[in-house]
Amino acid sequence: MRPSVQRVANLLRKKHIENTGIERFIYRGRSMNPLFVDGDVLTVKHCSFSCLCFADVIVYRKIENYIVHRFLYSCTASDGRFYVVAKGDNSFSKDLPVLADLVIGKVVALQRGGKLIKLENVFLKIWLFLLGGISLCQTVLWDGLINIKLKFFNRYKIHPCFRNWVQLVLDFPRRIISRLIFGVVSC
Repeated sequence: MRPSVQRVANLLRKKHIENTGIERFIYRGRSMNPLFVDGDVLTVKHCSFSCLCFADVIVYRKIENYIVHRFLYSCTASDGRFYVVAKGDNSFSKDLPVLADLVIGKVVALQRGGKLIKLENVFLKIWLFLLGGISLCQTVLWDGLINIKLKFFNRYKIHPCFRNWVQLVLDFPRRIISRLIFGVVSC
C-alpha cells in the first residue's frame, strides 16, 4: 500500500520542522493589525517557553486554530503548571491564560508582497517592545475601567458612548506607535 501524497507532504513538513525548528504560517485575521495584515507569511521559530521575552509575538494552539498574539507575561498555577498570557495588538482585553505547552514558538520574520522583514533586528525589537508596553498598559487601564464601570457607571447611568470614547483615547498611543512601525517596516 502506497502512502498518499498528503501523508508524504506531512511527513516531509514534520521532518523539515524537526531539522530547522522553523515553520511558516499564512496570517489570517485582524487582531495584530497593522503589524500583520491578512495574507502575510509569518516565519515562526520553535522555542521553549523559557526563551520567550516580553513583547515577543508568539503563536499558540487553541483547539484546532493557531493564534498569533503578543506575549505579555507568564504565571504559574497552584498545580505548578506554567501559563502564558498574550494579547492581540488590536484588542483591549488580554487572552485567557494558555498552557505554556501549547506555545508553538515566536514570530521572527514576516513576508509581505515578496519582501522579507526580520523582526529580530535591534531597531525593530525596540519598537515592538514599546508597542508591547503600551499594549500591557492598555490592558491594565481597560481592566481597571471595567471594574470602575461596573461599580460606578451603572450606578450613575453614564451614557454607553463613553465606552467608545475611552477606547479611542486608550488606543491612540498604540495606533501611533503601530503606524511608526508600519512606516519603518514598509520602507
